Amino acid sequence: MWLSRRSPGRVTVLMPMRNAETFLASAINSILNQSEADFTFLVVDDGSSDASLSIAEELADERVKIVQDGRHLGLGARLNWGLDHAETRFVARMDADDMAAPHRLSRQLAFMEDHPEVGICGSWYRIMQAGSPPTNVTLPLDHAPLRAKTLFDSPFAHPTVMFNMQHLDAAGL
Repeated sequence: MWLSRRSPGRVTVLMPMRNAETFLASAINSILNQSEADFTFLVVDDGSSDASLSIAEELADERVKIVQDGRHLGLGARLNWGLDHAETRFVARMDADDMAAPHRLSRQLAFMEDHPEVGICGSWYRIMQAGSPPTNVTLPLDHAPLRAKTLFDSPFAHPTVMFNMQHLDAAGL
């Protein structure tokens, strides 16, 4: 069931959620307050049994599409569903328990538009946990080190990723 509709912006922000009420408002507000305002924010509920859906509905504006069907299908299924419904060339991932830096979308869009040969980009990130000092995580910046890192691990953190759907479609995904 769609709770709101709007024609797509420059990028679709895809955020699945399940029982995320503790951090959800911060996550949603970090996207709604981006310096880049031309986006569709696709919030996909994965059968939450807490107040997540109510929080998302309360914070939603005209850029937000919330979809829910009451079922728990799992993260992979919800992400694939979201990709099937993204109507923009670029898709940015977001997690319901993370916060995006204020210029994340504008910087990543500028990079992706200036480098059409690039299929995916991400960023460094900061881990913030109660009772611990923040930890900055740096990742490779160049193609060769990124490829080498994929042998053992992912060089991309989900809530920092933006990708070009044309590359996914060309690869048959």
